[in-house]
Amino acid sequence: MLELRKSVDHLTQEEVSMIQREMQKNTSHSLNVNMNVNINTRKSPEPSPAVHDIKKRYRYKQEMETLSNFMLRNFCAAVLIKHSKLLVPTDDGESQAQQQHVITLAELLKFLRTLLARVRATRQQFNKMCVMSIKFLGICSKSQENYMRFLKYDVRKLVVTCLLFTFPHNSISLEQNSPTWDQQLLLLSRATGLPKEQLRHCCEIVGPILKSQYLKTQRAVFRHAHAQAQAHSFDPNDRTQNRRNKMKSGDSVDIRSTNFGTFTNYYTNTEDLDPDNDQELYCLPSDYESFNEMGRKLVNKNFLVK
Repeated sequence: MLELRKSVDHLTQEEVSMIQREMQKNTSHSLNVNMNVNINTRKSPEPSPAVHDIKKRYRYKQEMETLSNFMLRNFCAAVLIKHSKLLVPTDDGESQAQQQHVITLAELLKFLRTLLARVRATRQQFNKMCVMSIKFLGICSKSQENYMRFLKYDVRKLVVTCLLFTFPHNSISLEQNSPTWDQQLLLLSRATGLPKEQLRHCCEIVGPILKSQYLKTQRAVFRHAHAQAQAHSFDPNDRTQNRRNKMKSGDSVDIRSTNFGTFTNYYTNTEDLDPDNDQELYCLPSDYESFNEMGRKLVNKNFLVK
């Protein structure tokens, strides 16, 4: 201890300052090492559930926008390519058509995007609009008369009319010009720039044609169901026939009573006869199912669905 102190007393001022600098360097280096170790060993904070939900909703919104744009583009392309002959005006009724289309794919795509955004249409309304438009064009292709002639060969008037039919209404409101129907006409008129009377005229053209085709299909379905019911009535193993035989053999029926049981009616459907549900008289449920199935096939073909 005495020797150490003696040796320290013999150190010069420069040596003491040099030793202090070395000690400061070592101290700062050790602090940096500790800070690096603490930073590297520190765990990153986990995202909160709220942040996770926001990211999930944003990703879902982006996927839905991509899917909607894809379906809209395919619908416009299919209409303009498959039914191109119906959208070209003829010269004085001659069979030779003009070469230039009334509207291009880019114009129709931009028009529909703007229209759906302005009226804030739902995906269900978009599906119904597509189904009604495709069905109307299919009727024009199969018939001898091109009904697009009454719409000036403008497919935009057709899709606007079909979109108008997707709003809740019934045939009574159409005939009596109810306030609800006037509001819907005003909404589409402001969104498209077409006058209300012109929209009403388009509805008078497209609506009866779709309803007529709907009734024809329903009659065919009812005839088929009636034929099946008649075929089952001659089957001895049929439960309905056995029930009728029992009623004839022993059970008595009061003809003045209005309670005739709950037998199955093969020919009518109360949902189809509901006047408040008249907006479904334009297309059959099978039409919507086939459209949804076609959409699923397109998505599975062009996207990787996980």
